[in-house]
Amino acid sequence: MLRSLLVVVFLLGGLLIPSRAALAELPAGYPPLTFVPAAEGNYDVGRGGARITAIVIHETEAPYSSVVYWFRRPGSNASAHYLVRAWDGGITQFVAESDRAYHARSANAWTIGIEHEFGVRFGIAHTDVQYRSSAALACAIGHRYGIPLDRDHILGHNELPGNDHRDPGPFWNWTYYMSLVRGCAGDAHVSATSIPMDCDACLSFGAEGDAVALLQSRLVSLGFLSEDDLAGGEGTFGPLTRAAVLAFQDANGLPGNGLYGEDTVAALARASSAAAAGLDAGVPLDLAMLTR
Repeated sequence: MLRSLLVVVFLLGGLLIPSRAALAELPAGYPPLTFVPAAEGNYDVGRGGARITAIVIHETEAPYSSVVYWFRRPGSNASAHYLVRAWDGGITQFVAESDRAYHARSANAWTIGIEHEFGVRFGIAHTDVQYRSSAALACAIGHRYGIPLDRDHILGHNELPGNDHRDPGPFWNWTYYMSLVRGCAGDAHVSATSIPMDCDACLSFGAEGDAVALLQSRLVSLGFLSEDDLAGGEGTFGPLTRAAVLAFQDANGLPGNGLYGEDTVAALARASSAAAAGLDAGVPLDLAMLTR
């Protein structure tokens, strides 16, 4: 009996002791976020006196749930300070900014890493709300540490010395993202909803390119298009793609206009994330994308 009581007290005590990251309150101006601690050993406590001078942008190439699993799995040797979900722009923090996450090898000591849920093979694309949420976070970080909010200080993982990574790849819209960052750069108190929205990324009948091909792959993965429908027409927003968008809109209670606009982007990202979440949380990741 006494042993059982001691176990209960120990467990409750563990729940009541705040984590290192939870103790380090973020200053006013940060967008809402959830703290999920990375496993010990997947980051270093402290930065060895190094000053934070840059922000690193990453793509996960995996569903949100799988990234959370790996960051919390002992021995993964991978983490990032933040992860921004695709469908709703939700932000999860894994490592305190005062600590060194394992996200960019030799640049870990002087950078803060922001992962973005994305994965072509999972049908997960970047969304407007994800861009806006990440830009709000980058602005808040920049204001906190005096980091200039420009492309010399907001870097891609693939732009860092000593790294052989490819992310963010061609689907990451640097021009749009930096326009959002510039839009909030003069405001010390930012939020995801305070940044102006833009619909340059919207797609309609007749559009062509990689963005259309990714849309089509997501519609195929959800059963609104078939591989046969794309024979000879991949990457072109033609009649069959428009019909598939209309069918998706109808199935999800959206206005049936056949346009891949803001509401449809969010709904399709939500549906793709939900489908991916049905996979085993331990789905194999390309850990080279998440290494220290």
